[in-house]
Amino acid sequence: MAFSKLKGNTMLKSVIQGVILVAMMWWLAMPTTPVMAQLTMQPLTREAISNLSVLTKTNSCPGCELKRVNLKRANLQGATLNGADLEGALLTEGDLSNADLAGANLKKANLRFVDLKAADLSTAVLNNANLSEAVLNNANLKGANLRAANLNKADLRGADLAQAELSAAYLRETDLEHANLTGARFCNTVMPSGNINDQDC
Repeated sequence: MAFSKLKGNTMLKSVIQGVILVAMMWWLAMPTTPVMAQLTMQPLTREAISNLSVLTKTNSCPGCELKRVNLKRANLQGATLNGADLEGALLTEGDLSNADLAGANLKKANLRFVDLKAADLSTAVLNNANLSEAVLNNANLKGANLRAANLNKADLRGADLAQAELSAAYLRETDLEHANLTGARFCNTVMPSGNINDQDC
């Protein structure tokens, strides 16, 4: 009888764990809206939460403090975020096409698979950011700091990278067709072919 009870408890525990796992998978698959930024692993400041509300309502928050926000899969097409502080933000799979991010701080931000086509990222800080497989065709990255950024397989066709800092950046298999690299700085930079470019070291 004790064995049957133990077996029953074990089965019940397994069922509960299965339900929790399915629920977590369903939740992670849901599209993320800016309001869900409070779910980041690290707590947000009150200012960031307040600014997030503004961004949600107006699609605009220039100069705002938005550190570590979770904007995964968020639709921010054409958003005005120039000068915003998005350090460490999670922006994967989001739509930031035609957005104004000029001078924004995106240090260590996760921008994997993000649509940034025709976005203004001029003078933006993107060092150590993950931009792997991001769409950046025709984006303005003039004077941007991309030091040690991961741009693996990113689409930079027609992008303006004039005077951009690309030291230690990873550009393996990156599409740079018709990109403007005038005055861009290369040092220990992994180029699309896999070769190291040290021309400015």
